[in-house]
Amino acid sequence: MKKISLISIIILLLANGSAWAQLSLGGTGAVFANTDQSADTIITMFKEGEGIFYGPFIELGMKNFAIGAAFNWSYYVTDYINPNTEMIDYDLSGYLQGHLFSYKAFIDPFFEIGIGKIATDYAKSSEDNDPSNPLRATTYFQAGGGFGLNFGALGFFAKALYMIPTGDPVVATIPGYASYNLEAYPLKPLKIFLGAKIIL
Repeated sequence: MKKISLISIIILLLANGSAWAQLSLGGTGAVFANTDQSADTIITMFKEGEGIFYGPFIELGMKNFAIGAAFNWSYYVTDYINPNTEMIDYDLSGYLQGHLFSYKAFIDPFFEIGIGKIATDYAKSSEDNDPSNPLRATTYFQAGGGFGLNFGALGFFAKALYMIPTGDPVVATIPGYASYNLEAYPLKPLKIFLGAKIIL
């Protein structure tokens, strides 16, 4: 029933905005933070490139609404599994935005809700004994907002999202073997983005 309702909402939004649909492509840098971290600390993380997840996104803007999907990742070396092992953390999310004025407005405050999955895996497939499953993962809901400036076809924005784990374990499936629950990803509650987009 929930899936049917979500599909119905998306169809209505597409129908409402089909005459004014704008496809956007862009990229972001995102950092994850705890609620007690100061704004100065977060700014320093961006300046120093500490723990930034980089990646592309795609959006379909429809008057005052937009539907989007984003994929961000971060490479690093750790002793999590083996000494000096190169790992990747990746974050995949889908979202719905509401824009106060319009999707292409010069001043563009907006709110956002969505769902996502964040996981850890080996960066090199040659070191991965199970390439079809990550080592650990967590699914989550996200909600928040942001502010953008659009200069015609070029837009810049910042947004902050609060993330709540769904509480459901991510299940790994290996053909021919029993399924098992993956270790949960140590998700921090805040995700802060800086990004740019081209509105086609």
